[in-house]
Amino acid sequence: MASKPRSNGSGRTPLQRLRAICLALPEATEKIAWGEPTWRVRGKLFAQFDDHHHGADHLAVWLAAPLGEQEAMIFTDPVRFFRPSYVGPRGWVGVRIDRAPNWTQVANLVEQAYRQVAPPRLCALQAVAGLGPCRPRRADELLPSARGDGAIAQDRAFAHDEQEDPLMLTPETIDATARAAFDTHRTRTRYRPLDAALRSAPLDDAYRIQDALHRVMAAAGRGEIAGWKIALTSKAMQQMTGVDQPAAGAIFSKVVHASPARVDVTAYHHLGVEFEVAVRLGDALPASSGPWTRTSVAGKVAACLPAFELVEDGAADYKTLDAFTLIAQNTWNGGVVLGPAVTEWRRVDLEHAVTRCWVNDQPGGQGKTGDAMGHPFEAVAWLANLLNSRGRRLEPGMIVMTGSSITTKFPRPGDRVRFVIDGLGEVALEAAR
Repeated sequence: MASKPRSNGSGRTPLQRLRAICLALPEATEKIAWGEPTWRVRGKLFAQFDDHHHGADHLAVWLAAPLGEQEAMIFTDPVRFFRPSYVGPRGWVGVRIDRAPNWTQVANLVEQAYRQVAPPRLCALQAVAGLGPCRPRRADELLPSARGDGAIAQDRAFAHDEQEDPLMLTPETIDATARAAFDTHRTRTRYRPLDAALRSAPLDDAYRIQDALHRVMAAAGRGEIAGWKIALTSKAMQQMTGVDQPAAGAIFSKVVHASPARVDVTAYHHLGVEFEVAVRLGDALPASSGPWTRTSVAGKVAACLPAFELVEDGAADYKTLDAFTLIAQNTWNGGVVLGPAVTEWRRVDLEHAVTRCWVNDQPGGQGKTGDAMGHPFEAVAWLANLLNSRGRRLEPGMIVMTGSSITTKFPRPGDRVRFVIDGLGEVALEAAR
């Protein structure tokens, strides 16, 4: 659970102060969305409260910002400012309000965010009220020069397209999309992205679709959730797919195999093999002990294993991939093959251990265990915090696939694939004819 905001010297909590600033603006309204207070003008979002979102270690507000200002603000003060999830690619900036914030500065930034989306007539009301002309203000007008560097950004014209706030999907749409995803897999229909109208919804909705898909898969005989996978954790995989963020999906018990394994290629539309460190947990990772870090996760790890992830990519054109569709479709997990469990994993350098693969005894690639988010346990911590933010947790005995350090291989019938991690051993499979 997120921590309760503390009051400051004025007797008001940061949320109460932020709310007063936002609602003082002409026609500003408050709406609870995605579990947090948001503020809008004429239905358009300009600010969203961030109460330790997805297990983050901060209390903050996400604000619309003029084109280019996000980078300037983060450069000026990377402790105070950050690039928020979901809306960060649209230029929004995250502002911490839990470390003795300068509330005059926060009010200036909120006003600027409001001006990004408010109609000109309402901006004119701001000017009449003595708040200045309706234009985006530069970073050097809003931020103190903490480093004594003078003006942060040159005076320039800003362009910013007004964007409608994405609406959360209805339960009926969630369920229908999940059933369609299952039918796509069952009928071996080639992958294609979900409709743009669906993909414009918040990424949380992609995980809601995935939850519904899990229920359909369990009812179809996939077994129970035996673990979780994290996709796209290495630069190699992100470059291969063109998706710039990790994504999580469930692993079902009926598709967990021991090495050496014979995998029936004909059971898949298009089988891919990825090369990973699997982590077996000895204890649960509940929200009450979070937010989780690489260090705190280590005490919960029972064993590390070399492993393959079996990927069902639906013969996708990787140039068309997007995070929303990938998450909604359970990140394409088609099973795992697990090598021997190494309980003495502390003797292994899990940041720099070399990983190698061979296909039919020919070298197929090389990486290192730290290619996945810097360390396998960073990936576990990221997943634990994501699940905790959604009311779930990693359970004892679960397997976590931490991401591939080598690009995906696509075996043909008769191919033999081996994967070795220095200090952890080997996993092997044969693609059955």
